[in-house]
Amino acid sequence: MLNILSQGSDSVLGRNGSKWLGPAESVLQGLDLITGESKLKEENEIWQWVRNTFPPAEEDVHYFGRLRKRTGMTDGDFVCAKLLSDFEPSYRKRAKDICLKKNFFGMHNPYIRHIIRRERSYLENTVNPETGKTYLPKISVKLVGESAREALVLEGYLGNAYACAEIFCQLIQERSPSAGLFKTLLLKRVGSSMIAGLNTGRKILTEWQNTDKLVQMYLASDDENADDNGELEDIGGEFEDNVRGSTSSQQARNNSDGTDSLKNLTQREKEVLEKFVGLLEVALTNEHLDPKYDKVYKILNEGMTLESGVCTKPWKQLGCIIFSQYYDTVEWVARCLSKAMAEPIGVYAGGSKSGIFRQGIWHRQEKTEIKQMVRDRKLKILVGTDAASEGLNLQTLGTLINLDLPWNPTRLEQRKGRIQRIGQMYDTVYVCNLRYKDSVEDRVHQLLSNRMESIYKMFGQLPDVLEDVWVDVAIGNIEEAKKRIDSLPEKHPFEMKYHEQVEHIDWESCAEILRQQDVYQCLVKKW
Repeated sequence: MLNILSQGSDSVLGRNGSKWLGPAESVLQGLDLITGESKLKEENEIWQWVRNTFPPAEEDVHYFGRLRKRTGMTDGDFVCAKLLSDFEPSYRKRAKDICLKKNFFGMHNPYIRHIIRRERSYLENTVNPETGKTYLPKISVKLVGESAREALVLEGYLGNAYACAEIFCQLIQERSPSAGLFKTLLLKRVGSSMIAGLNTGRKILTEWQNTDKLVQMYLASDDENADDNGELEDIGGEFEDNVRGSTSSQQARNNSDGTDSLKNLTQREKEVLEKFVGLLEVALTNEHLDPKYDKVYKILNEGMTLESGVCTKPWKQLGCIIFSQYYDTVEWVARCLSKAMAEPIGVYAGGSKSGIFRQGIWHRQEKTEIKQMVRDRKLKILVGTDAASEGLNLQTLGTLINLDLPWNPTRLEQRKGRIQRIGQMYDTVYVCNLRYKDSVEDRVHQLLSNRMESIYKMFGQLPDVLEDVWVDVAIGNIEEAKKRIDSLPEKHPFEMKYHEQVEHIDWESCAEILRQQDVYQCLVKKW
């Protein structure tokens, strides 16, 4: 958006040669500098970012204002032609201070100058003086099940199976540290459900040598039909995260670097994996054994006890969306629930996999039909993949259960956004995040628990940089995970710059430029 607005105007991102304009590597470097993930120490290098585009005088009269005046820049000029060496000593010191002491990247970068960020909490708690009401109706979100004692214990065969999954992933990591997605694949899947872990273990044993084929198949599919292919849906979620996070197909292929040395499992890896599969096959003879299913069933039928000691209504009465990254987890939970409960259980997934379970019998339905049934309150329990986390409005459902925690925090936020939205029937919605005790997710939760609230308040959601924390924990780099968490700034730059109330704008005065001719004249002017 800023790139578009910068066309014909140096004031946005500068002119040709500006590091803020590109190339892509430079733009990404700028974002890292703003967030503090990387730093520059050499003043001449920093000056190249400062001089083009140069901040307006009103941002700091003493520094920017005086340098503008000294170099003959007008209010309409945003590129300083001088290098640091061109300034006489007193003004060179002022320019160097901008580079080294004024926190230019945090407080005076062009993004923060042209973007005003308003968090949901601000809009929900700030009164609009024109209406006497808050800018947004407040919908409170209560997290339940967050205490350490509420993590789900894996006993017997299940606990031993999870331990095998950890050993297997560690063996892959030791043999090929650059194995990318493959070194954490099994832990991500078994962290969703035991059935997803079992399916993945079996598939790795039979198809591990076909990793290139699986990557190619996934790259050939789009988001809409990706999970319409059973092969991909079973272990495709991991590919999806890596492919979506890549800027090109080549980069996506590069995410599987290191797999050449993993074409065949070693004898030790195979033994551990076979033990993992064998333990789960015995444990899941009773398909209800997974503690995640037991917890979901209990919450739906009995509700949850809050910190105050008050118990909510059964969540099936409030309406509930249950999320998982993986279709086999979704299908298994929905099918089991439908056998145990009288209510119809909806499934919302990509491709042609949406439908309804009634007493264990599957009835395929179109997504549009599922949406309408939810709106009409004919369907109050919906189980979905992350296909349901975008573009689906669930204002009639007042609760959410995350069967697994996506390692990409943005997805977690998108899930919550399905019920925390304008038109929600309830003033308070409840969210429960399920995790196995001592799993990767549980260990990450423990690391984040002390800073979760402050991080969330600062960013408005969990920042994507925390995805790397999950990977660090999965491969045993706990200290590196702690460093990533501690490196997050204490205060968001937008909060520091824009803490005032939303400015009053007299929208009535816009009537004149809404005429077609005036709109045209306005658009052809420099921004």
